[in-house]
Amino acid sequence: MTCKCLTLLRGLTVLLAAAGAHAQDPTALKKSCDKGAAQDCLTLAGRHATGEGGPKDLKQAAGFYKKACEKGSGRGCYELAGLHRSGEGVDKSIPKAIELWERACGTGEAEGCTTVGVMALRGQDAPVDLARAADLLDRGCAAGSIRSCALVGSMHEDGLHFPRDPKKAAEYFEKACGSKDAEACARLAALAREGRGIAKDPARAFTLANQGCDAGMAAACSQLGIAHASGDGAPKDAAKARALFQKACDGNDGVGCHRLGLMTRDGIAGAADAAAALPLFKKGCDSDSASACFEHAVALDKGRGTRANLAEAMVLYQKACHGKDARACYELGMLFTGVRHVAKNPGQSAEFLRLACEGGDARGCSKVARLYELGELVPRDLKKAEAAYGKGCDIGIYEDCASLAQLLRKRPDGLPADPALAVPFYAKACDGGVGTSCFELANLYLKGSGVKQDTARSVDLFKKGCAAGDQRACAQARGR
Repeated sequence: MTCKCLTLLRGLTVLLAAAGAHAQDPTALKKSCDKGAAQDCLTLAGRHATGEGGPKDLKQAAGFYKKACEKGSGRGCYELAGLHRSGEGVDKSIPKAIELWERACGTGEAEGCTTVGVMALRGQDAPVDLARAADLLDRGCAAGSIRSCALVGSMHEDGLHFPRDPKKAAEYFEKACGSKDAEACARLAALAREGRGIAKDPARAFTLANQGCDAGMAAACSQLGIAHASGDGAPKDAAKARALFQKACDGNDGVGCHRLGLMTRDGIAGAADAAAALPLFKKGCDSDSASACFEHAVALDKGRGTRANLAEAMVLYQKACHGKDARACYELGMLFTGVRHVAKNPGQSAEFLRLACEGGDARGCSKVARLYELGELVPRDLKKAEAAYGKGCDIGIYEDCASLAQLLRKRPDGLPADPALAVPFYAKACDGGVGTSCFELANLYLKGSGVKQDTARSVDLFKKGCAAGDQRACAQARGR
C-alpha cells in the first residue's frame, strides 16, 4: 500500500471517529434534536431515562420523548405514554397515555396498537370496547406484533366481536405460533387436536403442545395432558396426564384445573375425592374456565363433597352460562320454571333455555321450542318454536325434527298448510327411529300429499314405523 493510500485511510478513520464522538456528544445530540432529528431526541431521552452517562432524570427524558413524538417518532410517543401512565417525570394521566399510544399506533408502532387494544379488550383503565379492540389489535398484528395476532385469533375463536370462526382464528394463531408465541401455539394445538378450523392432526397438536409446555405455557401443558388422557396423538397415560394438569393448574390455567378436578373427583390416577376436587374447580372457574364453574355449581347444587347451597350454585351456573357452557344455561332455564324454591321467572327460563339450545345442549332446544309452541311460561310464538325445533333437529334430536314437521304441515299459525315443507323433516325423524314420523310420512306418500304418490313407498314406511313401535303404522302394515 502506498503512503498516499495510508494517509487517506488514516484521514478517513479520524473523520469516522470524530463523527462517532459527535454522535455521542450530548450537546451535539441536543442541537440535532432541536433541528428535528427525532432519533437523536430519542437517544437523549433514553439516556436520561436510564441514567446512562449522567444522573437519571425522568422529567428530562419525558421532554425529549415528547420532542421525538412531535417529530413523528412512534417510539417516542409510546415511551412518553408509559411515563404518563405511571406518573413518572410527568403528570399521571391515563387518557393522555391512551392518546399517545394511539398516536404511536398511527405511525406503525405495533406495541402502541397492542397496548391500547388490550386495554379495550379487557377493560383495563378504559371501558371494554370489542370493536375498538379488534381494530387496534388487527392493526398491531399487521405492524408485526405477534401478541396482537394471538389476541385477534382468540377473539375469532371465542366469538368476541366477530362471529365464532375457528378457521380465521387458526390463521392468526399460525402467524403468532410461527414467531414462537406460546399461547398461540397452545390454542393452535387445541384446534389441531379437535379438527376445528384446520385439519385434525393429533400428532401436530402434541408437538405444538409439547413445545408450549416446555416454554412454560400452562395452557399448552393442559393440551398435552388431554392428549395423554385420551391417547389421541400421544401414548395414553393417566398418571402423566394428571401430572401435566397439575402443572397447568399451578400456572393458573383454568382448563388444567378443571381436568385435574374431574380426575380427582372420579378417582382417575388417584383416590376419588369429591371434596378435594372443589378447590380445583373453584380455581379453574376463577381462571375463566366455564366448564370448571359448571362442575363447581353442580357440586354445590347437589351437595357433592360439600354442603348443598343452591343460591351459590346459581351464581356459578350464571357465570358458566355466560362463559358459553350450554349445560349451565339449561340448568338455569329449568330452575327458573319455578322449582326447588326458585322464584318462577318465565322470561328468564325461556332465555336461558334458548342460550342452552344455541350452545348445543339438545335438551334446551326441545324445551324452549315446546314452551313457544304451547305458550307456556312465555307468549306463544310459532316462529320461535320452529327455529328452536330446527336447531334441535340440526344437532340430531329426531323428536324435534318430528315436531317441526308437524308444525310445518299443520300450520297452526294460520298460514296455508304445505305438506311438502314437512316431508324432509318427517324423513329425518323416521330415519332417526321416530315411529310416528314414519307413519305420517307413509300417509303423505299414500295420498300423494306434498310428494308424488307412491303406494310401495308408503307400505315400506308403515313397516318401518311399526318396527319403531308405532301401533297405527303396524295396523296399516298388516292391512296391506
